[in-house]
Amino acid sequence: MNKPNVRSGWGGEGRMEARRTPPLLDKLPVAGSNHSVAEALLIFLEALPEPVICYELYQRCLDCSQDSRLCRQVICQLPRSHRNVFRYLMAFLRELLKYSEDNNVSANMLATLFGSLLLRPPPNLLAKQTPQERQRAINFLLVFLLGVDDY
Repeated sequence: MNKPNVRSGWGGEGRMEARRTPPLLDKLPVAGSNHSVAEALLIFLEALPEPVICYELYQRCLDCSQDSRLCRQVICQLPRSHRNVFRYLMAFLRELLKYSEDNNVSANMLATLFGSLLLRPPPNLLAKQTPQERQRAINFLLVFLLGVDDY
């Protein structure tokens, strides 16, 4: 049985709905590479007006960066949409780490790169961020990159 080609997309009023994909689009090659997709993700995360981990939880994340149980509790305090994005990103990054020998990516590298995007200091503290605070933000993310998905 031939099924029509359907993709999900945002409908009116924030609903997800299926829509037909024009057959021509399915035959076009995808432009770019995995690197350009990764760059687009980084640019998107950097452009968010509020980071995935809300400004109001920034200091709490730094304060608990050495205790995995407390780190997980902080993530549970995020608004649902932020928490879901965080969970999906961590699952994706953990998947990348499974192939670290092939892609030359380490947990520390990912935590350093994504730490400044997911866990940013509030704008009024940005200039005052110390190297120690940046390291604590990296440590916070390492809890989730190296741990299990139970938050």
